[in-house]
Amino acid sequence: MSEVKFVNFDKFLYIKLQDNDNLEKLFNDSIEKLNIKDKFKYQPSFYKNGDFCHIFLKEYENEKIDFLYPKPLIFENLANQNL
Repeated sequence: MSEVKFVNFDKFLYIKLQDNDNLEKLFNDSIEKLNIKDKFKYQPSFYKNGDFCHIFLKEYENEKIDFLYPKPLIFENLANQNL
């Protein structure tokens, strides 16, 4: 069974980049632009919105997480549904 974890915004590094449909390149570009020295210490979460991709990076904390959901994106999606 997959583990899902909801993470507060202050636990992430965040960057918004032009989407190019290549998640590996987006990850590497975000690492470079955020001046991260060891990219293997971070787990990415991607949210594509139009021509842009929102990239959230969370530092590993010796835990296995299959899906990371940044809380701000959850609330943004709910707001977009006009609930």
